Amino acid sequence: MNIQNLSLADVIGIWGGFVATIVLVWDIAKWVMSGPRIHFRVQGGMQTINYPGLDGKSLISAHASNYGDRPVTITNLGLIHYKSLFHKALRKPDMTAVIGSPSDSQPLPYLLNPGVEWMGLADQTPDVYEMAIHGRLYMILYHSHRDGSVWKRVKFGKGYSPKPNQDRSR
Repeated sequence: MNIQNLSLADVIGIWGGFVATIVLVWDIAKWVMSGPRIHFRVQGGMQTINYPGLDGKSLISAHASNYGDRPVTITNLGLIHYKSLFHKALRKPDMTAVIGSPSDSQPLPYLLNPGVEWMGLADQTPDVYEMAIHGRLYMILYHSHRDGSVWKRVKFGKGYSPKPNQDRSR
């Protein structure tokens, strides 16, 4: 078929096929990106000020925000420790824990609507600090969507050192 011999109907048919393909690809992309999308941040070595019951304690903070188009329920917050990356690859944790009540103002289960942020706190004990420094400590946000959980490694800011009045030796 020579391009010079195309009729108007052929050109319209080719154009229609091209547009239909683009629309199909766009619909697939929208379907893949639909639903809740959770951005999860974790930071160790946090201090609170003017927070009754927690003043002066070292804490691990967890922040989750939903930037998707549907709500999701946060069901639990947990910690898991692996001695090394090798142990993580083998799925052999050294310690697993559920954080009982990470937030008084936003208790679990918590419905996280689009555009909303949830914050939880976990006590950073000397043992937890040691696990984060010597191994791989992860905080896990469990939720009700299809993939079920979001993992983030617990890290400390540059120059962070524990308070001198807390015994961190083993």
